[in-house]
Amino acid sequence: MNQTFEQLKQHNWTNFMTHHLRNWYGSWTIYSPEGEVMESFVGSRCSISDTEQTHITQTNVYMYDNGTEEEKVYQNTPNSLINGLAEETEQASFMYMFEQGSAIWTVNRFEPGELFAVEFWFRYQELRHSLLVMYNSDGELTQTVSVREEDLQKPCDHWTLNPELIPDRDILNGEEGLAITLTPVTQLSQPTPTCLDWEYPDHQTFYYPDGISLSYPSKLLPEMSFVVIGDWQVNPDIRQQLLVDYNSSGELSCLTLKSNKNYLTNPEHL
Repeated sequence: MNQTFEQLKQHNWTNFMTHHLRNWYGSWTIYSPEGEVMESFVGSRCSISDTEQTHITQTNVYMYDNGTEEEKVYQNTPNSLINGLAEETEQASFMYMFEQGSAIWTVNRFEPGELFAVEFWFRYQELRHSLLVMYNSDGELTQTVSVREEDLQKPCDHWTLNPELIPDRDILNGEEGLAITLTPVTQLSQPTPTCLDWEYPDHQTFYYPDGISLSYPSKLLPEMSFVVIGDWQVNPDIRQQLLVDYNSSGELSCLTLKSNKNYLTNPEHL
């Protein structure tokens, strides 16, 4: 199915209204390139629409351990794709919100000598998780940010309190599932059989709390094709993957949502 850019913007707007227009509360943790916790604090993200559903005000409040608070307000309309976390990245960016509620934000192309960032949004019932990956102009990882949130209207105490990474995790490589892929020409595939691959020999991995994992290239180089993968084992039965692929010319090849069959084929899981 092909989508025009105007249809894409409306698609993102509708799915944001459906899956993300609520009051989220959770923990924000910033990690060093070595995986050490640099900063951790709690925060909320509340999105409110006007009565015509043509304008959304998003208010972020960050509450730090020293007792101070910081507030940021964002304004969004159907003509603007939803902002990602990496505000300082000035390159043209692209965001797609899958109908299931998950989303990917990334830059349109990898340019050597410029910052690079990708943000994954995972969504499952009353839970949401955001994972931001940032590289500097030398192609080196500078930090990752994990945001684990729950809907304040449906508190569930799902997330653990300890933000430290764990040394290893048993992830099933090649698990059968389904994939939905969007190409840069806004061609969206139907769910197709796939495998949830995880073992990439040249990749580094971070294992965050609560079944969240990241597989990423240790360094981005010119004329290098690469993929960045976020993986969330929600529970023993539900697993999701989000992927961005770039070719050797630095062009964005595709955005992909993968899951085991229990997720994409069962509306009760959304």
